[in-house]
Amino acid sequence: MRLLAFPGWWLISLGQSWLVILVIALGIGLGVNAMLGPQFAMLPELFGNQHRYLGVAVTREFSAVIAGGLARVLRAIVIAALDGSWVPLGVYTFIVAASTFRTTFISPETQGRDLLRVEDSLDAASERVLDPR
Repeated sequence: MRLLAFPGWWLISLGQSWLVILVIALGIGLGVNAMLGPQFAMLPELFGNQHRYLGVAVTREFSAVIAGGLARVLRAIVIAALDGSWVPLGVYTFIVAASTFRTTFISPETQGRDLLRVEDSLDAASERVLDPR
């Protein structure tokens, strides 16, 4: 998504229908779906069985509001305020994609985690830091 951020918005700004379809197909087909697969495996493992449903639901819904709902309104405001410039939209897309990429390195490791555990993986990770036995 970071690689597509600037060229994608530039291609959309050209106003050619086939280019818009191409950018959207690449963005959703490659960018979004490449993120969804790992998220669906990782999110349930981040939360213990006491908070799992709520944790996954809140995580997914907040991201949907920020990336889906509010982003459209903000894009319309930015386009109107900056006389149709696509550059701020590229910057926004790049920042959101970069923050998603960054979180993969700061999220606790969940590989092999027992899904029957009650505590969240962040709690378990902080316990290992405090008591590394």
